[in-house]
Parts: sequence; C-alpha cells; structure tokens
Amino acid sequence: MVGVKKAFSTDKEVGIPGDSLREISSLTMLNECSNVVKLIDKFYNIDENGNSIYYLVFEYMEHDLDEHIKTFSDSDQLIPIEKVKDVMYQLLKGVDSCHRRGLHHGMITMPTGDRTPEVGTLHYQAPEVLLQDPHYSIEADMWSVGCIFAELATTKVLFPGNKDSVTQINLIFSKLGTPDEETWPGVTNLKMWSDFKSCESTFSPGDFNLNGNGIDLLLKMLIQDPSRRISAKVAMKHPFFGDLRK
Repeated sequence: MVGVKKAFSTDKEVGIPGDSLREISSLTMLNECSNVVKLIDKFYNIDENGNSIYYLVFEYMEHDLDEHIKTFSDSDQLIPIEKVKDVMYQLLKGVDSCHRRGLHHGMITMPTGDRTPEVGTLHYQAPEVLLQDPHYSIEADMWSVGCIFAELATTKVLFPGNKDSVTQINLIFSKLGTPDEETWPGVTNLKMWSDFKSCESTFSPGDFNLNGNGIDLLLKMLIQDPSRRISAKVAMKHPFFGDLRK
C-alpha cells in the first residue's frame, strides 16, 4: 500500500510547475533520511484537455500526527511526556535533515478536517512570516515545530487564530508579550508592523504537560526574534532529550 499525491497544471506550455519540480528535487534529496517520508516513484501524463497531471508516490503512513493527538483529546487525556519526547525527537531529526541540506520546509503544520488550509497554516506561522520579513528562513520552521510541541503537550492548538495574519500576530503577542527593538532588533521596520497594543507575556508553564526541561526547550523554540531562536541541531542536544541519546 502506498500514498499518492495528485496535482495538475492547466498551463499547457509549462508541464510540471516549477514549485512541483522543486518539491520532487527536495524529496529525492531527502530519501536517505530516516525521519522523512520516502518518495517511492513519480510520473506524469497529459489528460484529454491537455492538462499536465503528475503523481508522487509515497510510502504509506497509516496515521498522521493530528489523528494521533485527536485520539487523546477526544478522550480528555494528555499525551504521556515520554511519548511527546519521542515524537518531538523524531520531528527534530527530520527538520534537521532538511536544514543541513539547505532546505527550508516552510509548511510545517498540522492537517485537520475542521480548518481551511489557510487558517490551519496561520496557526503555525512564525512572527517574522506574519510580519512579512523578506529575509525569513529556516528559523521559521523551528517556530512551527514549537507550536506542534505545545500542541502535543496540551492536545490543543497554541495560537488558534481564525481570521488573518494581523489577528494571528496579536494572538501571539497576547500570549508571549509584544516585542520591541530591545527584544527583537529591527522588528518595527518590518512591512506589517503596526502600533500593536503593548502586552505582557501570559505564558503559564502549568498549562503544559511538560517538565522543567521541556518548558525551557519550548520557550527557546518560541523566541520571537528568529536570530535567537534555537535550531533543530541544538534542540536535539537539549537536556529534555537526555535519556533518548543514551
């Protein structure tokens, strides 16, 4: 059994779109990595209307992470911390595999049936992306990883905005505090920066099913200044994962 992704282009002159070619190239590059889904095959053809249809064939995954979290949330249970630790370490290994090859994932998110793709993605977008920093890079992936970490530790979305990027950034500031030039140099020069309400952090460690090391790692992933945010490589060496590295 395999998983198949199907897409098509209506531009008869182009064939497979450039972004799809980049996706195929990246997946091929990552095929040797143990924590990245394997691309087994790829092919494309032309339909009766002249549209290019391409197929990516992946190894089959019986469940995704969102379904796994839902099994706990539906029964009002928290995910055991050892399970959270195991999942996070695997996720970080996959992200580090991308970053070591110069690949910025850019779409680390949770698939859910009750959100639109746009809103679902907003929940995991980094502040620099929402504020339209033209130079955002792999650090944005680590923010998304932090959001998933928080979700594993609570079974709830950390920043459940449902409107637009401005609403989402206000939600982040209300939880983590509004940054300024001292905590994030250059933030007030970003395109979408506005006269945001000054908020103090309301982050409460008691909201998360994590120990002290887990909270420390989570906060390092959710640093708003991307230049100070922890990398996947350094995160895997954090004391939170100490027993997994033995």
